[in-house]
Amino acid sequence: MLLQEGFDRTVSTFTHFPEYRDLSQLKVGSTTEFANGIFGVPEVRRSLSDGVTASYYFTPKYLLTLMVSQGEVHAYTVLSRNDSFHPQVFEDAGAEYSLGEVTLDELPGISREFVVDQTKTQQLYIEKLDTGLDSLLSNGYVGWLSYGAGSGPEGQTLGSLYDARMTGKDARLRESKSVLRKGTIINFYGRGDLSLAVIRESILTSAEFDNYVTTY
Repeated sequence: MLLQEGFDRTVSTFTHFPEYRDLSQLKVGSTTEFANGIFGVPEVRRSLSDGVTASYYFTPKYLLTLMVSQGEVHAYTVLSRNDSFHPQVFEDAGAEYSLGEVTLDELPGISREFVVDQTKTQQLYIEKLDTGLDSLLSNGYVGWLSYGAGSGPEGQTLGSLYDARMTGKDARLRESKSVLRKGTIINFYGRGDLSLAVIRESILTSAEFDNYVTTY
C-alpha cells in the first residue's frame, strides 16, 4: 500500500493518471468507507438540508465534494483547479466529453433546471443535465464556478443571465442561457440522486474556498 502511494505521488507529478483512476471509481450508492479508502478522510464536513452531509476533499488538482446520508454517497461533484486536468465527464455513442474541454452546449443531453449567481460571494452557473436512460438512475450536474480552472463564461453572459433570472423576463432568460451555454467551458461536474437545490447548497463561497485552501 505504501509502495503504491509513493508510486502514485511520483506519477502524479508528471501526469494526471492516478487522479483520473481514482475519480473513475466514484459511484452513486457507494459507502463512505469505500470512498474514504480511495480519497482519505475529508478535510471539511458540513450539514446540508434533508439530512445530507457534505464532505470536502481538497487536492492541488481538484476539489471533490461527496454528499452523504446514512453512510451512503448520494451525489458527488468535482471542480477542476488545474487547466490541464481533464477527467472524463460523459461518454455517448463512443464520444468522450471531458472537463475543461467542452462547452455546456456541446454536451449530450437536455439542459433542465439551472442555478446562476453573480454576487460578491459567488459567481457560478450549474445545471441538471438529462442524459437519457442514464438519468433514470442518477442526475448529471455540470457547470462553471469562478474559483475553478478556466476562463469562464464569455463577456457579460453570466451577468445577463443572472439579471434575467432576477427580473423574470422569460424571453431574455432563454436567450441569455443559450448564449452562456455556447460560450462556457465546464470546470465542474457530478452525478447523484439529489435535487439541484441541495447541490447548490453544497457549493462553497469564494471566501470559504480560499480559507479552506489556505488551511489545508
